[in-house]
Amino acid sequence: MSPAAQPAAERHGSLIRGLRIGLRGRVTLAVAAVGLLLSIVLSVTTVTVARNPLLTTREDALTLQALDNAETIRGGLDNAEAADLQTLLSSLPDGGVPSLIATGADGAPVSVSVDSRFGVDALPQSLLERVVDERESAIIRFESGGEALVAVGIPLPDSAASYFEVNQLDDIQTAVRTLSLTLIVVTALATLLAMALGFWASRYALSPLRRIGEAAE
Repeated sequence: MSPAAQPAAERHGSLIRGLRIGLRGRVTLAVAAVGLLLSIVLSVTTVTVARNPLLTTREDALTLQALDNAETIRGGLDNAEAADLQTLLSSLPDGGVPSLIATGADGAPVSVSVDSRFGVDALPQSLLERVVDERESAIIRFESGGEALVAVGIPLPDSAASYFEVNQLDDIQTAVRTLSLTLIVVTALATLLAMALGFWASRYALSPLRRIGEAAE
């Protein structure tokens, strides 16, 4: 090779090496991006599939319990004073936190709850309207005081009273949060593994280009 042609050959070889490094980097990043995307999709799907059945099971159990408790309250509601209603609510089986909107002796609405933190005042307005005004049973998830809650409302037949029961969802939220953190770690590790795999695979995929560059030199 003539001296004049050597600088051009060197520039050509450097260009090929730079192109090879660029392609290898792009292949590595592409594989890592695909791995990250798949990991995110699988993680979101896993959390959703795990969370929904837990919430549905809790809601079904709370609804059945609230229906039984509402029937108990209905049987002891006649001519009961506010103090009697408080005692009646406290006698219900442990589980959700019960509340009641009834009509007092003076005809005015009276609200009674075992725990004021989860009483009638803490319930969403939409639930109160649905149960008290429209006289329809309803269930709703909401947050109060930073806590995740689910509430069931049941209008009591043959009276103007409405029964409510609130259940905390902290245990489910904690389980879902723990699962999410675990999947974040798994996603990060899967992305790093995909990046390493892409880097390793690009070495062989780009070997023809490397041989061309070496031949040109």
